Amino acid sequence: MILDLHMHTNVSIDSNITIKNLIRELKASNFDGSAITDHNSIENLKKAKIEFSKNSLEFIPGIEI
Repeated sequence: MILDLHMHTNVSIDSNITIKNLIRELKASNFDGSAITDHNSIENLKKAKIEFSKNSLEFIPGIEI
Protein backbone atom coordinates (compact mmCIF):
# COMPACT_ATOMS: atom_id res chain seq x y z
CA MET A 1 0.00 0.00 0.00
CA ILE A 2 1.37 3.39 -1.02
CA LEU A 3 0.12 6.40 0.96
CA ASP A 4 1.16 10.01 1.30
CA LEU A 5 0.78 10.77 4.99
CA HIS A 6 1.04 14.56 4.88
CA MET A 7 -1.01 16.43 2.28
CA HIS A 8 -2.50 19.92 2.40
CA THR A 9 -5.49 21.13 0.40
CA ASN A 10 -6.77 24.53 -0.66
CA VAL A 11 -7.85 25.44 2.89
CA SER A 12 -4.18 25.58 3.95
CA ILE A 13 -2.19 28.72 3.24
CA ASP A 14 0.54 26.75 1.45
CA SER A 15 -1.62 24.75 -0.99
CA ASN A 16 -4.20 25.42 -3.66
CA ILE A 17 -5.12 21.84 -4.64
CA THR A 18 -8.77 20.84 -4.39
CA ILE A 19 -9.92 17.45 -3.15
CA LYS A 20 -10.89 16.38 -6.68
CA ASN A 21 -7.51 17.41 -8.11
CA LEU A 22 -5.69 15.70 -5.24
CA ILE A 23 -7.56 12.49 -6.00
CA ARG A 24 -6.69 12.81 -9.68
CA GLU A 25 -2.98 13.23 -8.81
CA LEU A 26 -2.99 10.34 -6.33
CA LYS A 27 -4.54 7.99 -8.88
CA ALA A 28 -2.20 9.15 -11.67
CA SER A 29 0.77 8.44 -9.39
CA ASN A 30 -0.56 5.01 -8.36
CA PHE A 31 -1.08 5.95 -4.71
CA ASP A 32 -3.60 3.97 -2.67
CA GLY A 33 -4.63 6.96 -0.57
CA SER A 34 -3.52 9.86 1.56
CA ALA A 35 -3.78 11.67 4.87
CA ILE A 36 -5.05 15.23 4.67
CA THR A 37 -3.37 17.36 7.31
CA ASP A 38 -4.40 20.95 6.59
CA HIS A 39 -3.07 23.74 8.78
CA ASN A 40 -5.46 24.44 11.68
CA SER A 41 -8.49 23.25 9.72
CA ILE A 42 -10.73 20.23 9.38
CA GLU A 43 -12.92 21.98 6.79
CA ASN A 44 -12.21 19.56 3.91
CA LEU A 45 -12.21 16.30 5.87
CA LYS A 46 -15.90 15.36 5.43
CA LYS A 47 -15.78 16.07 1.71
CA ALA A 48 -12.47 14.21 1.37
CA LYS A 49 -13.85 11.14 3.17
CA ILE A 50 -16.76 10.96 0.73
CA GLU A 51 -14.70 11.62 -2.40
CA PHE A 52 -11.90 9.22 -1.44
CA SER A 53 -14.46 6.49 -0.78
CA LYS A 54 -16.11 7.07 -4.18
CA ASN A 55 -12.67 6.62 -5.77
CA SER A 56 -11.66 3.53 -3.75
CA LEU A 57 -8.82 5.39 -2.02
CA GLU A 58 -7.74 5.08 1.61
CA PHE A 59 -8.31 8.25 3.63
CA ILE A 60 -6.70 9.27 6.90
CA PRO A 61 -8.07 12.47 8.49
CA GLY A 62 -5.63 14.74 10.29
CA ILE A 63 -4.74 18.29 11.17
CA GLU A 64 -1.46 20.19 11.45
CA ILE A 65 -1.52 22.53 14.43
